[in-house]
Amino acid sequence: MSFIVSSAPTGRPAPSRRPRASAPLIRVSALALMAGALPWLPATAVAQQAAAEGKTPAVALPAIDVDTEFAAGGMSVPSADGHLSSQAIADRRTATPDTAALLSGLPGVSLYGAGGISSLPVLRGLADDRVLTLVNNVPVAASCPNHMNPALSYIAPGDVGAIDVLAGVTPVSRGGDNIGGTIAVTTPEPQFAGEGQGMAVHGDVSTAFRSVNNGTTVGGHLSAATDRYVVGYAGSWSRGGDYARGGDGKDVNSTLFETQSHTLSLAARVGDDGVLEVRGGVQYTPYEGFANQRMDMTDNRGTSVDAHYKAGFAWGSLDATAYWQRVRHAMNFLEDKGGSDGGGMPMNTRSNAEGYTVKADIPLGATDTLRVGSEFHHYALDDWWPPVGGMMAMMMGPNTFHTINGGTRDRLGTFVEWERTWGGGWSTLAGLRNDTVWTNTGTVSGYNASYAANAAAFNARDRARTDANVDATAELRYAIDDQATVDLGYARKSRSPNLYERYAWSTGNMASSMITWNGDGNYYVGNPDLKPEVANTVSASFSWHAAPAADGAAAPPAWEIRLTPHYSYIEDYISQRLLAPVVSNGVPFAKVMFANRDARTYGVDLSGQATVWRDVRYGAIGLSGVLGWVRGQTVSDEDGLYHMMPLNGRIALDHTLGGWHGTVEVQMVDAKTQVDRLLREPTTPGYTLVNLRGSYTWGDVRVDFAIENLMDKAYALPLGGIDYGDWRAANYTTPLGSVPGPGRSFNAGLTVKF
Repeated sequence: MSFIVSSAPTGRPAPSRRPRASAPLIRVSALALMAGALPWLPATAVAQQAAAEGKTPAVALPAIDVDTEFAAGGMSVPSADGHLSSQAIADRRTATPDTAALLSGLPGVSLYGAGGISSLPVLRGLADDRVLTLVNNVPVAASCPNHMNPALSYIAPGDVGAIDVLAGVTPVSRGGDNIGGTIAVTTPEPQFAGEGQGMAVHGDVSTAFRSVNNGTTVGGHLSAATDRYVVGYAGSWSRGGDYARGGDGKDVNSTLFETQSHTLSLAARVGDDGVLEVRGGVQYTPYEGFANQRMDMTDNRGTSVDAHYKAGFAWGSLDATAYWQRVRHAMNFLEDKGGSDGGGMPMNTRSNAEGYTVKADIPLGATDTLRVGSEFHHYALDDWWPPVGGMMAMMMGPNTFHTINGGTRDRLGTFVEWERTWGGGWSTLAGLRNDTVWTNTGTVSGYNASYAANAAAFNARDRARTDANVDATAELRYAIDDQATVDLGYARKSRSPNLYERYAWSTGNMASSMITWNGDGNYYVGNPDLKPEVANTVSASFSWHAAPAADGAAAPPAWEIRLTPHYSYIEDYISQRLLAPVVSNGVPFAKVMFANRDARTYGVDLSGQATVWRDVRYGAIGLSGVLGWVRGQTVSDEDGLYHMMPLNGRIALDHTLGGWHGTVEVQMVDAKTQVDRLLREPTTPGYTLVNLRGSYTWGDVRVDFAIENLMDKAYALPLGGIDYGDWRAANYTTPLGSVPGPGRSFNAGLTVKF
């Protein structure tokens, strides 16, 4: 899908920049994926320049919006500091309707396998609720006991304007209540018409096809703008069947899906330098299979409204958002798992959320900037399972099972942050943050008398909890010269338990088997006495790049490389303790209770890129690569943490000539042998995949094509969990293994702008 990405804050002139390529752009930044890369430095540089010219410092685009495309030849490859180029993102949109998959290829990022549109991003071994996900400044949490509806499933890839990924040592101004980092997704900025231009109408339509699952995506955007107002619409629809695995081409059961989303927006200029934008959206997923879960999604309806205001003032800038969200979610069995319209095991969830965020940037002079902010997030959740008729009524009836009844999780956060440029190549950032989190839930009940003792014990105890969490960040950057930079960082970050971790009360086998987002088939029980996780993270980042162009051109360097080791010690990491072993259809599983245990993660990221050849007649050739290694283990017994990506890397060779852009990519993953023994995590063998991608743009028309997994390699997803869907479809008669990866896929896409 195609759309226009704003290159400057709405309401002020665009800064002088080099010409852009004709293809639509998405800018994805991950400066802090290299932990210690300081995404706030360019704002100070702009303030210094403005002060030197005797002007009021304007609020500049943050470094997270730096475009990584080469000026000459339009070359665009992942840069060494963790950026994923616009061209790489555009190529991947044809291959997937899953927005989280756009992050593949960034240093330190991997994906939990889940549904077709519901992958969970992993930042240096930490994922799900340990990563704060923002969509248009709004925090979004999964409202499901199996986390089938994560934040990024609510926005289609074609609706993305920019994605910022920050891991490890991240500024306190980028959000609290997380220990893994922040992923911030925004839609494109409103595009106002020029003064006196009259009405301007823009739009695009696009479609894509993927052979591996007969998948189809259709989408479009339309906007009408004057110099004061913009009205816009964005819509997307995607559907895919069970995908074919590599090697033998057999379908992987429970991987089908269908989803659609629609958004209306209205933006208006407020005064001389302010913009107010109001958005309302609906998302509907009638079904989505989950190969690594006992259940499937049989309905998900999300509704949201948010208002965003930003403006510049003589004293600095203000950015404020208010929002409201509602989710209605249902699980049951789809056909692959023996489901039917009239039976199964219905499980329902509803949630409501509302809140605000307010942030202010206040330049204190040519070298100092102060940032302050406040945010509040109210979240209410109900999770209940209606009684089942027929043969299962004795076990799952005659009453409604209440898992979470009137659960609430409220968070109030405040922060202060100070940035300073000292001169001589030295810069610092320091911040302090407090997040107070209140959780509670009402009384519960089970299907019948067999649950009475569990429910009575839970109802009799005090369930209200208050956590006062304190975060702090300190970062130091030293530019040795114009070719080398060293970044050092430390962060203390905290996360309070989610409602299921604290309040999933039943120890029964059936009920506890429904509480899991690891895709491991195990049985989970909540623990009201859980403490918040506290991660102490240190990192260093070493960057080298070619000298700037002699003529001062703004093009990226001819080569760059970045090495980032990182280490985190996590106090009270929410892990598990064994309650009892469980054998299901001859396969051993574990029944566990969420429990605090100290843990640690450590690893290294290496990334780089180079322009290896450039010619006016034959175009430009670029080479890029990413290598990542991470380990996670509990401190007491050095058991592996679940879903740690093994050693992995990507190498890509790009060619650009005029409107043509082509890529040959090789992805390599080592065998997964470091696993969580308590949760019986399966090991997986290593593999190598080859992908080919190409696109050509003629003015307002773009054609994409690709072959993913060119050699049709058979492999298992290292973070995909167990292949429950195929095991269930075989009536539990085949061995229970890991989820197979997709086989060879021929992809094609077409985008027309008008």
